[in-house]
Amino acid sequence: EYDIEGCQNATQGHENWREYFNKFDENQHWGDHGFRITRWGELEENFSFLHRGVLYFGVSIGRNGEVARRRENLERIRDILALNLFDVMVLFAGAEQRGHNDDFFRDSKESTEGLYSILSQVHKPIVHFHGGRFEYVEQTGEELGLPHYLSVSLEGSVAPISVEIDVFRS
Repeated sequence: EYDIEGCQNATQGHENWREYFNKFDENQHWGDHGFRITRWGELEENFSFLHRGVLYFGVSIGRNGEVARRRENLERIRDILALNLFDVMVLFAGAEQRGHNDDFFRDSKESTEGLYSILSQVHKPIVHFHGGRFEYVEQTGEELGLPHYLSVSLEGSVAPISVEIDVFRS
C-alpha cells in the first residue's frame, strides 16, 4: 500500500515508510548517491534535488485534513520551480489526484493554487510517479491542460524504481 491511510495496519505502514523512505539519503538501504538533497524544514520527509538538469521532488502529500501541510508543500514546489534551474521535472508522490486529495492537486479555497495550476506554468517535461492505481498506467496531462505532464502509476510490487532521464532527447 502506497498510501499509509490505506494500509490495513497504518502504524506498520508508517514505520516502514520511516525506515525505507524518510531521509532516504541518510539511509543504509539506498547507498551513496553523490548529490545534495534539500529538505523542507519541518516537512523533513519531503525533498528536492537537482541532478544533471533534472529536478526531483519527493512529496508526502499529507493525510486527509492536513490543509496547512498541503499548502506548505505547494508553496515549496512553487518557490523551487520559480528558480528555473532545470530541464526536466520528476515528481515522486504516493498518490494521484482523487477526491480525498483534490485540495493538493486542484485549486481550492483552502490551498488556492493547486499543483496542476502551478505545473501549468512549467513548459518543460514533467513526470509524476505514484502508486495511486496499484497497476502500471501511463496518463498524459492533455485533459488537465498540461501538455508536458505524464502521470505514471506503478504496480504495487515495483518499489524501489530506477529512473533514467535523457535531457537531450525531445
